Amino acid sequence: MAKKSEPFHKKPKTPSAQTFSRSTWPIMRKLQIQELINEELQKMKEDRELNRTYKKVLDLRSEYPDVPRFTVRKFNAVALWSWDMDMETCAICRNHLMDECILCQARDAQDEPPPNGCTVAWGTCNHAFHLHCIATWLNTREVCPLDNKVWEFKRYGI
Repeated sequence: MAKKSEPFHKKPKTPSAQTFSRSTWPIMRKLQIQELINEELQKMKEDRELNRTYKKVLDLRSEYPDVPRFTVRKFNAVALWSWDMDMETCAICRNHLMDECILCQARDAQDEPPPNGCTVAWGTCNHAFHLHCIATWLNTREVCPLDNKVWEFKRYGI
């Protein structure tokens, strides 16, 4: 294998400046370029050998299609989830939507069971509130508390 040569834009290191005359520099440069060419040719030959090996593997693959390429020995799944809603808090009672509203909390303090649990209600405007909170609000006004559009139930439940 040929020696690694210096890049040809640099002058080769010499023992002393008087060893080579100016007329020998072009010859030295030609030798460096020839060494680089030889290295590139060697790399090309290695690449051809790799391509041949790869083709042999593909041929074996076609001869034995039932042999698995690999087997899964262990699999660790990681997932991230969130509720499909834009809002996280009820704008009426300011509690988190997955927590109880203030009416249910007051019933819990008095040891009264809530009638149907504390559920979430969505309007057609995609705003979400606790069902008890929006029911109390709709007794006074029939609009969404956030955008003043007429309130219509889109769905309710957890």
